[in-house]
Amino acid sequence: MIASPLASSCMNADAANGATASLVATDGEGKFVQPDLGYAFDALEPHIDAMTMEVHYGKHHAGYTRKFNAALENEDLHSTDIYKLFASVSTYGDGVRNNGGGYFNHNLYLFPLPTSLTPATHAP
Repeated sequence: MIASPLASSCMNADAANGATASLVATDGEGKFVQPDLGYAFDALEPHIDAMTMEVHYGKHHAGYTRKFNAALENEDLHSTDIYKLFASVSTYGDGVRNNGGGYFNHNLYLFPLPTSLTPATHAP
């Protein structure tokens, strides 16, 4: 379980003040959505191979998105403010906690990745 202090420690100042996170996408019906990846699966090779990106985006992230929305609906939760949901995530069932965390973590993994990595910019 994620405790409230941990969830709030992950927020930037804007999010802590109620702003919507740019890494979280919702549709007009109040559902969390899987944003377009914005780059080809092989754009990060040789650092991250195309199959890894395809699995994480096409299967993991898609599944977490679908299951997170279903869990929210099952618990009759209608908030699209993921920070507020996470602030009290320990009060929700496994579906919200696990799939909400998976959804958000995959957003953190997939969307800030630069597509201009070169061996010189990421040398050990």
